[in-house]
Amino acid sequence: MAEEERSAAQLKKERTSAKSSFSKKSAFMLRVAPSMVKSELKVQWQAFSNEAEKLLAANGNYEEGLLAEAEEDSTELSEQQTGDIEKVSKDCMTKLSEVGDLVKCHLWSRHGERRVSFAIGEAERAKEETEGVPLGQLDHDCHERQLHHLEELATGAEKELSVWRDWALVAAIEDVERRLHRLMSSKNKLRRDRDAEIGKA
Repeated sequence: MAEEERSAAQLKKERTSAKSSFSKKSAFMLRVAPSMVKSELKVQWQAFSNEAEKLLAANGNYEEGLLAEAEEDSTELSEQQTGDIEKVSKDCMTKLSEVGDLVKCHLWSRHGERRVSFAIGEAERAKEETEGVPLGQLDHDCHERQLHHLEELATGAEKELSVWRDWALVAAIEDVERRLHRLMSSKNKLRRDRDAEIGKA
């Protein structure tokens, strides 16, 4: 039994160490994230996420150690022990979310929003130009070239947003998602109209 107690005690020490590392990394991220460039933010966010995983794993291991001792003694974990384990897990997830929101806010506002808005804007201008080319004119190739250009730009805008979607707060990308949705709908309608016109020929 003494060996089991030492094992649980060691697991608690490991959790304490993981908690300390996580707290230091959290403070670091909150302090310097606003001044980091995109590449640094992504690297540091991954490192911070790894620290969170280590803490959650250490907390789980500690719980398993306590449960093993309790089973040996035919008892259950105390409310204090259960509450402590739950608190560490909850605090970790809360801080992970807080830092994650901060990272996403800075990445999106300083990098992603500009790139995605530019890509959608280029496609929107191509849409307007395509709409300005009459379907019934003699030079059908002109309309097809313009429509193909629009489709390429729309696909590019869609890909650009997909790259940044995981690096932006949901509320922050609602506007560009609406713009992209309208763009794709217009693009699809132009293609349908084009195909229908060809079918008449």
